[in-house]
Amino acid sequence: MNRETLSDAALAAGLAVAALLPLGIPALELGELPDTAPAGVALLLALLQTLPLVLRRLAPAPTLGVIGAAWATAQLLGADTGLAGLGLLVAIWSCARHQRRGRRWTVALGTLAYALLAGALAIAGSPERPVDWVTFWLVLAAPWVLGMVGRLRHDRQADRERAAVADARAALAGELHDVVTHHVTSMVLQADSLAFAAEQRGDDPDAGALAGIGTSGRAALQELRSLLDALDPASSDAAPRRPADLAALVERLHGTGYPIRLDASTAPTLTPETAKVLHDVAREALTNAMRHAPGAPIRVALADDGSGGVVLSVENPVQGARPAVAPAGGRGQAIMAARAATVGATVVSGPEAGGTWRTVVRVPADALREGADRVD
Repeated sequence: MNRETLSDAALAAGLAVAALLPLGIPALELGELPDTAPAGVALLLALLQTLPLVLRRLAPAPTLGVIGAAWATAQLLGADTGLAGLGLLVAIWSCARHQRRGRRWTVALGTLAYALLAGALAIAGSPERPVDWVTFWLVLAAPWVLGMVGRLRHDRQADRERAAVADARAALAGELHDVVTHHVTSMVLQADSLAFAAEQRGDDPDAGALAGIGTSGRAALQELRSLLDALDPASSDAAPRRPADLAALVERLHGTGYPIRLDASTAPTLTPETAKVLHDVAREALTNAMRHAPGAPIRVALADDGSGGVVLSVENPVQGARPAVAPAGGRGQAIMAARAATVGATVVSGPEAGGTWRTVVRVPADALREGADRVD
């Protein structure tokens, strides 16, 4: 038995005990009919209005039905059940708060049952006036409204928590894709390039080991893509990088012997946020280029577009290149577009005349100004 069930059991038992005590306090009475209940019936009705509350979370509608029927019977018999009538208010609140489906039907049936009870009490000689019936119905409606408000707040909090979890999963997936995939792909391509060169020479005893590294790396990439599919990556909220990181990214690849160069002689000053996005998009574009055209030279250019904006381009020849060594099904294009959109940029990627694949990121001048204003 969980904590919630224990607390409900304690509430039901406590209210039942309070109802059985000779306090002489009427809790919820309607009709003012004389007491005609047989001996022991009032006790039974008091228990039926309180003990079912132990199920108020697990079966809110049936609990309300049992308690409501017992309360209505007590009013028709004029039975004094003391504080047991409070169980009806708790059951109404619980039904509004915890019932999953059919709440409109519950309201409709409850209102109909109340109207029938009011009619029966009037026929039995109740001195209540029409305004009294309406006022009492509003009293019964109050816990329902409070329960609905509590449910809405709970649902909104649950939505916020789910959104926070989704954001965290997306951020993790984005970082895994950006960092791990990039570096693993680089290692696989370097190992395969060395193995290919060794096979051509026919004089390297480590060619088999290098091929094994490539095979293991490709398997790791496939497993990583499966993980990313499960996490459903989106843009990350990681801390901004310095603008110099783009140059460092190219320099790191160049240091491994990869044929890559950077042309940023006319690059404008960037905000840290824009620099971070351009760095991440460039890293993804470089990963794609090395994956699909391994060994082909890559040119990275960052320049002013002539109207106050900035253009980043990554291009590499694809005609005559060796087939891609990494498995298909990458997620890079969608992630590049999502990241670029965070700073108002657009991404266009595709083949051009002459056998060149080119990825272009354009950050318009107004987006740069908005980014600068946020920094200021």
